[in-house]
Amino acid sequence: MKKKILIILLLVGIFNINIIKNNAQADEVRQENPTEASVEIGLLGDLSKGNERKNGNPKKPLDIKTYVKFDNHAVHPRVIYDKNKQFKYPWIMVFTPYSFMDDQKENPSIVVSEDGINWKNPEGLENPIVGKVVPENTHYSDPDIFINGKEIELWYRQSDKEKRLSKLCRIKSKDLINWSKEEVIFDYGTGGYGYGASTIVFKDGEYNLYYREHMDMTREGYVYRKSKDTKNWTEPAAVTFDYGPTWSNFHAWHIEIDYINGKYYALNMAYPQEKAEGAVLFAFDSEDGINFKNPVKVIEPTKDGFDNNNIYKSSLAIKDKEIYLYYSAYAKDKQNHIGLLKGPTFMELEAVEGTGGGYISLRKIFLLGAVTVVAVTGIGIVYFKKRKNKDR
Repeated sequence: MKKKILIILLLVGIFNINIIKNNAQADEVRQENPTEASVEIGLLGDLSKGNERKNGNPKKPLDIKTYVKFDNHAVHPRVIYDKNKQFKYPWIMVFTPYSFMDDQKENPSIVVSEDGINWKNPEGLENPIVGKVVPENTHYSDPDIFINGKEIELWYRQSDKEKRLSKLCRIKSKDLINWSKEEVIFDYGTGGYGYGASTIVFKDGEYNLYYREHMDMTREGYVYRKSKDTKNWTEPAAVTFDYGPTWSNFHAWHIEIDYINGKYYALNMAYPQEKAEGAVLFAFDSEDGINFKNPVKVIEPTKDGFDNNNIYKSSLAIKDKEIYLYYSAYAKDKQNHIGLLKGPTFMELEAVEGTGGGYISLRKIFLLGAVTVVAVTGIGIVYFKKRKNKDR
């Protein structure tokens, strides 16, 4: 009996030694070859492999209907994904039509979606939300939308280009259909033209507000302020973007700030210095929400697509650990649309083809029309010549 017990103990000891040995070897393997799951790379992606996204852009934009009946041009999206459907729909987008860059059409509008790809007007809502009647020389632009807990807030800019005046305003809703009266948050009064392209992070009951202090496209201009009641604000603090040596000649024009998993991310639509074309989209991250670093070039213009001139203001939403990146873009003939990219990180985003019918430049339309006229004329000449010969 004692011998049997001794044998069993010896076998157990050998088994335990093998387990410890195997675990130690496994630990060595994990330390030498860390798996992707064990390496925290964040939303930017693995920057050790570079900082430029290589995948292509979509050939067709999303099909987003606007209140402008003849072109459906759309820019400046801000997208919310809410799986709980607090406001009936999981996906909500605010944007502005911008019919051939006509300011009078640039009025905040809302569309909704069940899948983040196919968009429609919310039932019972008539667009635009703001700007149904637009005073002369005035336009509304740069919308931002977010949930403050029980309500959804829409912030936007009101501008008078002739008088060089601007205001930052907001309205609120509990059902996405009925909206409160306009409230002015900031007003430059008798002078000043700023508050451009605002973006808000509502966090811990506080409004973290970013906006442009000036509208000079050739230099940086974003500042940060916060408030709990939208009445008492901290003093403006300059927001910085470290583009690194490669892109040091770029400067932000329109941005979006998001707070995700304890870190701030900036979508930064930036122009090359002293130029109003060739704008690209960068993604940055930040620990403090003021100083942004680690730039990744996410999107640049194509040669002949709907996005062949400028990449414009863009927005992101996260669903099931996947980024949905909505980017607006201008073509060289002033048409503008919104495209979509998806992926686990900014570096890995891939194109999602929309159903917006693609992009046909006005030059191509003109040439097609000219060819049609020539063809019809040619057919007519042949016909009448034959008819004339027949009559003889």
